[in-house]
Amino acid sequence: MFSINMLAKFLKFIGISAAILIALFFLGNRKDIPVEELEKVYFTPQSRYVQLRDAKVHVRIRGKGHHLFLLHGSLASLHTWQAWEDTLSTSFTTVSLDLPGHGLTGPNKSENYTIDNFERLVFELADSLNVDTFSIAGNSMGGQVAWQAALHKPDRIANLILIDAAGFITAAGDQQNNNAPLIFKLLRSKHAAFTLEHITPRWMFSLNINPDYALEK
Repeated sequence: MFSINMLAKFLKFIGISAAILIALFFLGNRKDIPVEELEKVYFTPQSRYVQLRDAKVHVRIRGKGHHLFLLHGSLASLHTWQAWEDTLSTSFTTVSLDLPGHGLTGPNKSENYTIDNFERLVFELADSLNVDTFSIAGNSMGGQVAWQAALHKPDRIANLILIDAAGFITAAGDQQNNNAPLIFKLLRSKHAAFTLEHITPRWMFSLNINPDYALEK
């Protein structure tokens, strides 16, 4: 039978759980930084916004010569390529961009953040710049966008450069890598993904960033 003592313990458990969740919310909840503030730091003289369908895409164009498009990975931005652009722009016209949902581009109204949509957007950007044939380099997620672009429209891609590109399917047909960063594992769950929209503790992102940007001691 459900005794009063058991009920008291249950209510105590609920109370403690609720208190923990509330504490996590207030400790981990961080408001988005206004775009105007971010632009002061990250929008450079080489930057521009290009309207492509429902996305106001932040694009940075540097240098002269053959066009080389640079595509960043997930949870990143065009600043991934900063050091590369410093060198490449001396020989090429580098075109880096914040894909929708990233960087200064931010979210789009359709909330379409698929690889196929990113691929279409790259060609639409090239068309808006009157660039017919170009080279393309991609890292991680951007690598998958790049090789799909080369696969579907090889006549427009002069050179394909892949750096740790995503999209490789194992012999078992499983793309879920057990060694993936914690954040990617959590995002596979709809409930966890919803929670991370509102609670983004610094320690969680540190766990994912530190292995990739570890400094030599």
